[in-house]
Amino acid sequence: MKQISKWQRLAIFLSVLWQIVAVIIAADSKGGVAAYFFFGIAPVVLTWGIWWVYAGFDPKCGLRCKTICANIKESLEPKFVFKVVIGIIIFSIAYASYSSWIEQQKIEAERQANQKQQLEVRKKEVELRIAEERRKQEEIERQNQINLWFEKGQKYYSAKKYTEAIAALSRVIDYDANLEKAYNLRGQAYLVIRDYSHGIADFTKLIELNPQSSWPYLYRAFAWQQSGNALDGLRDYNKAIELNPSFGDAYYYRAQVYASLKNGQQTELDLQSAARLGNENAQKVLRQYNITW
Repeated sequence: MKQISKWQRLAIFLSVLWQIVAVIIAADSKGGVAAYFFFGIAPVVLTWGIWWVYAGFDPKCGLRCKTICANIKESLEPKFVFKVVIGIIIFSIAYASYSSWIEQQKIEAERQANQKQQLEVRKKEVELRIAEERRKQEEIERQNQINLWFEKGQKYYSAKKYTEAIAALSRVIDYDANLEKAYNLRGQAYLVIRDYSHGIADFTKLIELNPQSSWPYLYRAFAWQQSGNALDGLRDYNKAIELNPSFGDAYYYRAQVYASLKNGQQTELDLQSAARLGNENAQKVLRQYNITW
């Protein structure tokens, strides 16, 4: 075979270059193998085929035309053109197959990744539902235990079994450390058995939970008073009256504190206030001394 001429080199270069261009076009159009065949293989095969057939003719024309045809025939020797075309076709098919395989691998990898992600999402959803159901069940059980032990505490308190009531209410507080009614009833039970320190602790907690209620201040003031701490008791009675100016019991018990402090005038004023608010004990005391209110 003759040495490859410049025309042959140019033809081969343009053919290969067009394959690269065709790959880019096919990738942009997302047409895959079909687009590559349409833009890459078909134009090259068609062009080489036309020139190959044309080169087989000997046109009857002038010297210049014969010279051109001779150059074309030399550049497009049938055997050489056939080999080049077959090589380009094989290369194109191989490259297209490889590109298709790579694309399929990417698609499969994306599919598996999406499937894995979906499985993980469903798994988390199931785990969350199970955890939520477990939490709800535990909360129901906790509420059942709270109600059960509080009812026991109430029954023990009504039966004057104050130690048992305190134990039952302590179980309630173990389940719910912020349940106001449990601290209130247990604190009253402590006052009945004269365990004033624990009673003060319960009513202090109750004040933290509900600082706008006057009753915890009244009970704690009574506990301070009975434990010999009149000034702290007076402070809590003042707070109870501040929160509820119509609190007759608070005036009555504060009158007792003033009496222990030898403040007769304030004692009488508090008894009169308590009597006007309907406190029967204050009314009874004032009747004994013929004092109106």
